[in-house]
Amino acid sequence: MAATWKVETPTRKSPCNYLLHTAESRPQFKEGTFIESKTVRYMIRSKIGESNYGVVLAVENEHGNRLAVKVEWRDPNEVEPKLSVEITILRTLRQRSFSPHFIDYIDRSSKPIFHMMVTSLVGPSLDRLAEEKLLSCCSALKVMQQAHEAIREVHKIGYIHRDLRPSCLCIGLHSKKNLIYLVNFGNAAIYQKGRKLREPRSVVPMKGHITYASLSSHNRKEQSPKDDYEMLLYTVVDLSNTLPWKSIKNSNEVRTHKEDVRTINRANFFNKLAVKALGQLLDYLDALSYFDTIDEDFIAKIINEAGNEIGEKNLKAALFDWEVDGTMRRDDAIAVPGDGTLGESVSSAETMDK
Repeated sequence: MAATWKVETPTRKSPCNYLLHTAESRPQFKEGTFIESKTVRYMIRSKIGESNYGVVLAVENEHGNRLAVKVEWRDPNEVEPKLSVEITILRTLRQRSFSPHFIDYIDRSSKPIFHMMVTSLVGPSLDRLAEEKLLSCCSALKVMQQAHEAIREVHKIGYIHRDLRPSCLCIGLHSKKNLIYLVNFGNAAIYQKGRKLREPRSVVPMKGHITYASLSSHNRKEQSPKDDYEMLLYTVVDLSNTLPWKSIKNSNEVRTHKEDVRTINRANFFNKLAVKALGQLLDYLDALSYFDTIDEDFIAKIINEAGNEIGEKNLKAALFDWEVDGTMRRDDAIAVPGDGTLGESVSSAETMDK
């Protein structure tokens, strides 16, 4: 068994009620007004996303460059903001990786009511595109291929995402429409330091969106790199087929459906989406324990085999649907990391953890 270290994560009350009661005192971030860091003023162009936990804005800096500002309301527990985790991950990725699948961190600031992070802009998230039209099998697998490249880099720096879903995958703008960006690291956690793994806790609050959460998360077990790929599998199926449990809100019912696709409903679940290859990937992930090292080269091979299974010999060279038919309209062309879903992926449990 690998050496471990213990992370102290004291339970704290959810800030949901507090955030709802203080909504009237928050700034409104109206178009044409300014939001400032210590050194730069940003003009607000639009409010693109909003939740109980924060707001995401499209802004311009003093040079006319279009950027994104992600605002997180201060937590009454005075704990470390989620944005601090995002900033740490984005900065570390830029220092250690040449991957094109991540937004650029630019600026940050903390105010009495909120924290803010400034980043580069990206295009619409995949959940928005799939609402209009489901992706072809080829595009879904190409998304999977690029998301795998991104997830792999996150794992290399010792973190796991813990919240993979369509709204956390965005396409690039303009000449970068052929790129997939992995965003929203607010629920990410450190998993490995050097050769030591985080010591798994016996009971863990559920993390991730109920629709895409891994079985480990449903079972309140500590997540590891394999869980990111399980969530990616659900995401890819949802983008091309729609998940059969998508409208169900009960966690136990959703878990039962996820267990069923391992046995009786596997063919229907994957439908035309490379059932042999992706079924093999699902079996591989299920066989891994928390302490097992994941073979990410093997996963890359499986994705290529999935492409061959649907008749696409070269996924990397294939075009995305929106590159071919222009489904990304001009008014979709400005979006932001995560489409403003800050914090909404945390489960409805009474407690949250790091």
